[in-house]
Amino acid sequence: MSDLLCFDGGSSNLIGTTSKNVLDFDDDSSKKNDSMKDIFSIGKQTLPINRLTALPKTPTDMKVDASLIHEAGSLFLQLEITNNSPLTMTNFQMQFNKNVFGLVPGQLNIDAIPPNKRWGALLPVGLIPPEITTPVSSRLEVAIANSTQQIYFYILEMPISLLMKEQSQLDIANCANLWNSLPNTMSKEYKGSGLQLKLQKLSTFILVASKKVNDKELLMYTIKFLNNIDVMLEITSTSKGYKILAKCIDKQYLSFIFKFLDGLFN
Repeated sequence: MSDLLCFDGGSSNLIGTTSKNVLDFDDDSSKKNDSMKDIFSIGKQTLPINRLTALPKTPTDMKVDASLIHEAGSLFLQLEITNNSPLTMTNFQMQFNKNVFGLVPGQLNIDAIPPNKRWGALLPVGLIPPEITTPVSSRLEVAIANSTQQIYFYILEMPISLLMKEQSQLDIANCANLWNSLPNTMSKEYKGSGLQLKLQKLSTFILVASKKVNDKELLMYTIKFLNNIDVMLEITSTSKGYKILAKCIDKQYLSFIFKFLDGLFN
């Protein structure tokens, strides 16, 4: 267990520099994979958005509340840990499972949490080269260890909006080439109005073209995820709302972006 969550030998004070799975300390890989599926399996359970959820096998002597926030151009985990045990807890370590966005936690600089006391901080969340073979998901699997020699397992259902990059500079001239190069498409129609106004408030959706086609307004947007995957949208107004065509190099992101758009119309 001493190797759990180790960041390059445990000597670095920088944001996590590894994306090993939380159960990589298990030498039996078949047992490891079965254990992970069992521990992180939640079936069709709906999780609250942006609130850390403890999994059934997680001990209850430590309570952890956490949510992902964007502040001053960076991601942070707003974190609070409560020690519900009669013993002082030390030697805290946290790790995220391999994820397609390359998210890694900063080091938990906690000296100790006495019994029935709380500790809180904004923990930096860094980015490393992502695991491109990992399924696209907004669910972040989290493990925390401490001096009790127990492992605490959680899932964070991340807001999709926080997984997109803010884009201040953009080569609009290249967007036509990008649109033509993206092989996978998906379309969906929505009823409603005011979509353009909603998108104007988002620094992650960049309007790159606007024109009238057969008396219908056509808008084109570009989005970039934290792992530099581009998605482009063509939005056409209809008599009842909008028709949206999305294009991406990886088709997994198409259903992902429509999940976000669904939320704008709900």
